[in-house]
Amino acid sequence: MQLTANSQVQFVHWKDDRGQTPRETEAILTMQRDTGEDAAEFTYIGIATCNPQDNYSRALGRKLALARAMKQAQLSKETRTQMWRALWSRVRRD
Repeated sequence: MQLTANSQVQFVHWKDDRGQTPRETEAILTMQRDTGEDAAEFTYIGIATCNPQDNYSRALGRKLALARAMKQAQLSKETRTQMWRALWSRVRRD
């Protein structure tokens, strides 16, 4: 299966039960792969949960969640490197 250029990453930050501080980050990785006859769309989800005793960091949550989604997708190192560079060129690291 070949990866096509149509890849999209979406991040969702979930708040705790009281609705105050985000405690969970979800990365939704949607991509099209050429399966030979057709290009099929696949979705992979990675989740990073913050311990209540730790300070929440959106950047760390995005990094962990996306790494877990990419692990599910079984991407090559070259593809992962391209995705990380594209992500960090567009997203704040705070």
